[in-house]
Amino acid sequence: MANDLTGDYDVAVQLSLDAVNRVTAALHSVKRFPHSLSMAIDDRPNRTLPTVVAGVVDLNGSAVVNPKVIENGVLASVASGWGVLTQDVVDNLDPVVNPLGGLVNPGPEPVETEYSYVYGVAQAQLGAPSMKLPKGHSDQAEIHTPAMIRYFANTSDPKTDSLSPFLKGEIVTTFAVKSVTSKAGANIVVDLAGPSGNVHFDSARSEVALDAADKKAIDLALSKVLKHGFEPSSTPRPDNVLAMDFRGYPSESAIGMLMNVTTHNDPSPDSVRNVFLHSDDQFALALNGDGFTDQFSSAVNSAIDPMRVENIDATVTINYWIGSYTFHIYTRITVGTATVQLTNTP
Repeated sequence: MANDLTGDYDVAVQLSLDAVNRVTAALHSVKRFPHSLSMAIDDRPNRTLPTVVAGVVDLNGSAVVNPKVIENGVLASVASGWGVLTQDVVDNLDPVVNPLGGLVNPGPEPVETEYSYVYGVAQAQLGAPSMKLPKGHSDQAEIHTPAMIRYFANTSDPKTDSLSPFLKGEIVTTFAVKSVTSKAGANIVVDLAGPSGNVHFDSARSEVALDAADKKAIDLALSKVLKHGFEPSSTPRPDNVLAMDFRGYPSESAIGMLMNVTTHNDPSPDSVRNVFLHSDDQFALALNGDGFTDQFSSAVNSAIDPMRVENIDATVTINYWIGSYTFHIYTRITVGTATVQLTNTP
């Protein structure tokens, strides 16, 4: 039965955004998220690269520092058949590699009708990403990644957008998480939300002021990178979990993970409206009381069943001065079905 804490679900876990962001910061500190990137960029109609952006690393998987080496190395790789990543580099770098695209095998490019004319070399220093919840959406989250970017425009093409040599700000990308069931099984899928994740660069400071055309060019180049290179993350749902959904609470800066472990129904995330996470909590767990009161009731009734009906035959003998009398008392005791209820008073 639905209730105010868990709605249609058996279990509701709520986490604060502070707790989530501490996890992303820890992942960034151990380099599960990149700290630095070196890239060759070519978003023109007749580009020389097989992709809009090509990352360049050395044999140790570290970003190349010299911008000339980045540009010359990419051009040399294109001329030699685009063998940028060897297996040794892939093993050492531990990148997310798309077997049908990316650097190893770029694959077919999508049909394009608009170009940013961003052409050159970019070097980026990336901070720990943090999550924010957009207003009006309960199934989406924005990832804000601080970035300092050095851009070397290739001015050999007069149409090249020179942008600013130095930029500082945040790369903002919107993701959605959902439960997907197919013939392969049930999975929790994280994917881009909106066109190319609605990715955009929020500039905080730049050496040369960015006008509307510059900002549009940057956002267009970023969107092409994600459209062609991003793969959704798919994680199998645990076998003992019958349903799993997620919901964001923007006003309370909280995220809810909602699960059914015994109940077979069609739950809705909208049924969990209340946030029971306090301001100083990192996470909170709520259980539907029916989930364990029913088990207690079953256990109690199982114990009562063998003696549900009891017949008692009592014999009483009373001695009088004129003799004695014997009485037989027949008693039948029937115990009804036991129920267990939760109360606020211990």
